[in-house]
Amino acid sequence: MRSRKSLPVLSVSPPTQPLALASEPMIPQNYAHPGLSLMQVTAIVWAYRKHALIIAASILLATAVVAKLLHKTYTATATLMVNYPQQDPLLGGGQAQATPMGTYMATEIQLMQSPEVMLPVIDKLKLTSNKDYTAGYRGDGSNLREWVNHILVQDVDIEPGQAGS
Repeated sequence: MRSRKSLPVLSVSPPTQPLALASEPMIPQNYAHPGLSLMQVTAIVWAYRKHALIIAASILLATAVVAKLLHKTYTATATLMVNYPQQDPLLGGGQAQATPMGTYMATEIQLMQSPEVMLPVIDKLKLTSNKDYTAGYRGDGSNLREWVNHILVQDVDIEPGQAGS
């Protein structure tokens, strides 16, 4: 026969709470949300503040150079719809015009380029203080608006559309 050895016996205890029911989360709150927090971003920028300032200054300088090189003028197209009367009051008696749009549109274009229309535009846009429009002016300032009007009329191109419209 064999002899019995005295072996230690492990005590059996009841199981503790299952992992799913634990009151504490397995991941700390600091690590639960992906991405960087505002405090972390601030710490990174502060640690590399010289680099951040150099990058910001470079971007600002590049933007200023590009803005300086851009054109200061541009070409724009505006469509103006003119509702004209079908009968010419000068012909009298309700007769229709032979060329309804031809003379009427020419008159409208002349009116749009007239000083009565352009001078309020010059005042509203303050073009008398714009160097592009006052360049070359030699005078006491009494006829500066007329000088700017002359330059503006040359810059503004008003032309009739297709089919005389």
